[in-house]
Amino acid sequence: MGSGDYIRIRDNFLSKALNNYGVSVTYTPVTKVVAGDYGDEAFTDGTTVSITVYITRQNKEWLNKLPGEFEKSDLIMLTKYDQAISKDDKIAYNDGSGSRTYRVDTVLDRTAGEGKIVYKVCSLFLIT
Repeated sequence: MGSGDYIRIRDNFLSKALNNYGVSVTYTPVTKVVAGDYGDEAFTDGTTVSITVYITRQNKEWLNKLPGEFEKSDLIMLTKYDQAISKDDKIAYNDGSGSRTYRVDTVLDRTAGEGKIVYKVCSLFLIT
């Protein structure tokens, strides 16, 4: 790949995947605090916002055999390269049969060209 190719790939992702096939989801950043003698976890929800993402369900059989492959998850979500998203955040997604809430587990940066991030890949697990 040549210099600046990551810009072309980012633009293609934004214009083709997100603009043509993107869906609106509700994103809630979550802060996790580990406290107490037993390492109790407490989660605090932040302010929710609506973001456009690309959702796929083609992750049914991956078993983390190769680097970058996810352990089985309920959904895979692709987001913009600069989207602030991290483990334990919540995603509310209406798949046509009702709204469901998912917790973000793994977030991987997909890079191209000069090591620049072109989009993020997130594994989601159903919580409600």
